[in-house]
Amino acid sequence: MTRNLWTILILSLLIFALLSVAAFGMHQSKKQLGPKLTPIKSLPKYKLAGAERFVGTVPSEAPSSSTPLGFDEIQSASPGLTVGITTYDYQSNGRMNRQVDWRGTEMVHFCWMKSTITDMNNLDRGTAYEAWDPDNGEFIHAGATGGCDVHARLGPGINYSGYVGLDVGTTGKVNISAHHEEGAGWSSTLWYDFNPGGCFFSPYKSRIPDSFYSYPTLEHTGDQEYIWPNHEYQVWDGDTVTHVIAQQSNTQGSSGIAYFRRVGSDTVGAWDYPPMMLDTVDDLGEVVTASRVSGKVCLVWIANLPAIPGDGESVTRGSQRDNDLYYMTSLDMGASWGPKNNITDSDSSLAGWRAHCDVSALIGTDDKLHVIWDASPYSPIGGGTFQGYPTSGRLWHWDEVTDEMRVIKDFSSWAPPDDPNDVWCYGGAWNEMAIVKMQLSECDGKFYAVFVQFNDYAAGIYDDCHKDADEFGTASGSANGELYISVSDNGGYNWDIARNLTNTYTPLCDSTGPVLCEADQWPSISRFGMQVVDGDFFDAVVVDPSGSYTGDYFIDVLYVNDRYPGGAVQDKAIWTYNPLKWFRVPCIDPVPNPVLSVSPPEIGDPTWTKPGTQIDTTIRLENVGNAELTISSITVNYISGPSGWLGISNPGPITVSHLSPNYYELGVYLNVGGAITTGPVGVSAELIIDSDAAGKSLFNYPINLIVADTVQFPEKLDIRTECLRIIFNNAGNIGNGGNYPDGGYNMNFFDDCDTTENEYGQDDNNSVYLYDASPFVLRGSGDNATLNYYMFDADWLTRNGMRPLEGPVVDSVSYADYQYGYSGKFLTKDSAIALDVEYFAPKDLGDCEFIVLKERFYNNTGATISDVIVGDLFDWDIPSDSSVDNG
Repeated sequence: MTRNLWTILILSLLIFALLSVAAFGMHQSKKQLGPKLTPIKSLPKYKLAGAERFVGTVPSEAPSSSTPLGFDEIQSASPGLTVGITTYDYQSNGRMNRQVDWRGTEMVHFCWMKSTITDMNNLDRGTAYEAWDPDNGEFIHAGATGGCDVHARLGPGINYSGYVGLDVGTTGKVNISAHHEEGAGWSSTLWYDFNPGGCFFSPYKSRIPDSFYSYPTLEHTGDQEYIWPNHEYQVWDGDTVTHVIAQQSNTQGSSGIAYFRRVGSDTVGAWDYPPMMLDTVDDLGEVVTASRVSGKVCLVWIANLPAIPGDGESVTRGSQRDNDLYYMTSLDMGASWGPKNNITDSDSSLAGWRAHCDVSALIGTDDKLHVIWDASPYSPIGGGTFQGYPTSGRLWHWDEVTDEMRVIKDFSSWAPPDDPNDVWCYGGAWNEMAIVKMQLSECDGKFYAVFVQFNDYAAGIYDDCHKDADEFGTASGSANGELYISVSDNGGYNWDIARNLTNTYTPLCDSTGPVLCEADQWPSISRFGMQVVDGDFFDAVVVDPSGSYTGDYFIDVLYVNDRYPGGAVQDKAIWTYNPLKWFRVPCIDPVPNPVLSVSPPEIGDPTWTKPGTQIDTTIRLENVGNAELTISSITVNYISGPSGWLGISNPGPITVSHLSPNYYELGVYLNVGGAITTGPVGVSAELIIDSDAAGKSLFNYPINLIVADTVQFPEKLDIRTECLRIIFNNAGNIGNGGNYPDGGYNMNFFDDCDTTENEYGQDDNNSVYLYDASPFVLRGSGDNATLNYYMFDADWLTRNGMRPLEGPVVDSVSYADYQYGYSGKFLTKDSAIALDVEYFAPKDLGDCEFIVLKERFYNNTGATISDVIVGDLFDWDIPSDSSVDNG
């Protein structure tokens, strides 16, 4: 920074009064809670780790050295043979590339992004390759750290690569893609092996020409380099094409994605000119898939919603999460392309689902496109919110045969615990939602989805985390992953209940000590399963979730057994030596079971009606399993308030098919018949749904209702001096969480700090000094202590937030010396204590560098309240031009 901050900016005057306030309030502990709503615009933007810049600096578990641990020294309970090791655990930002496959022979090929050094400033990152010899039943290369090097790993600026993927030709020769740099800048690069398993790549390297990046239609919002490639090698009707989709090297904002086409094989191939600009995106979620039975090829990508719902052309909005899913098709190996198509057809005015960054696509043996992806539950409330962020969602399948989105796994009710004392964790940067990094395969007439799952909320498991989640509350990036598999035997229309492949529950673990972390992440699977005819796989590890498979079809799985959860280059994890492990999964049959999902996940705050007035709504009872569902009964259990105010259209029995339609719309009648005639009052109940659903025969569905003449929603206003301003709301908050994405209302004294070299978030903002602030009320002590405030994740709907009673006011004309602001009265969640805040912003230029606020606290009970501590919480994010993630 070029100027010093030299003054304290806000004065807090606390004035206590024993006054009485008539207001609506409800004791939160009596309520059944569903997933909270998180505004999409308030969520942080992640940087893409990769070629152009590191995104963080983190400690290592071992001295900086090029001498790694040997295989036998890496303790691991996770299944599989160790193919190699890497200290660079983070194999991909968003979608995974294929890093294991076979074709033409029974040789299995592997590649991974490899480093053997723990010093981030001196990494030897590169591309590693290995192959399983089906004749001798062993790895072909088996170097000291696994496999062989595709190129010499000499360090940044000399010979450096990463974010790799592979495909295999019809003769069994592998081809590998990565972005590569050896002194002339970054570019997506292809390596073709000379012979099957030979690891002789250098003469057959083909880099996308730098001149392509100057083609006018390629957008240049960042560097003129296209990296993070995903590729397919297609052989059909005597022709060979390598298809590449890659993204612009830009970690600070929207980036172009483009399609590149190389015609011909290894040394005789040439790049088509010009490349095709595809879209502008804000995350890394694009793949290409090519048919093996025709000249068909499809591009699939994630991008922001279009201007008109369902349109094929996205509109760049700068959001990493408010996305649709798109695709394009070519029938002539990429020589010409059809129109852009929108798979998800989202409408921002309606509830729905939003893709983030993970996607997998496959053109199956039916020559039809199949796509799987995860998505967060979206609500239009408050301009767009996610329910249960950052853990809830659904894993989806779509194909062009049915043109239907079908559920592979529903985890929409997997919300973080509302109690701040509960331990929980999630995947962190580019691994939001409880299910991530999925890949799709076909084998023996069935489709298979393999994915990472963090914890198992349905089974009550929240704590499969690094111990920092408990000791320091570090939820992001501290979750241990498990690999799961789900199977469909009807073209992806129905899927069975996912089964755990790794089974390494290590709660509150560490990289040393009694409980060692088993964070199984970044999986890749073969595009198609292999029928073993005469290959030697006697020493290969087979993980059979059925326990009884006797066939000869197998899918190959490669993954990182991370010794410390989270990406070392993203989530402030530490550098460890991590094995790349391989096992085979038999092409098992699905297990038939009905699975009940209810949406929305709750009827909750701020649902309200006037006294004596009934309101009607519906909930969807959906069967997301692969067998018929029978709901025997639906009953009402009243939790708080009077009874008799809740009705339903059908108490059962109800039968719900697993085919189409696979849901039943249940009418729900709130304050039925105008049963509650006076208010304000908050009431709570639940529907108990008894069914034959697998794993959860009794489903408790929460319903909360406010009956009042009016309900005050949160509102925001701003107040300013001649040189700075703040934004505040009517429930005590100041700063609005950095007022994302624009800032500017956050006591920003100077706007001259270059924050582009900060470590983590894309949303570094030099106009944010005061990120978030709020008064707080602490009552009781020990296990009985309750803390109420309004900042970070605490808002008017959470257990520890504040509830507004009035609208805010700003008066800039009535007072000669200052602008005046007033929050209006607001309450702690149990209504026992009320507060209000007044703001005074001097108009004189000489007094422009401070704003005075005056807070009052009221006893709202009429009785004595003891053990009360009040004060203010301030989160100052003074912008930084390096290292610290402020701004």
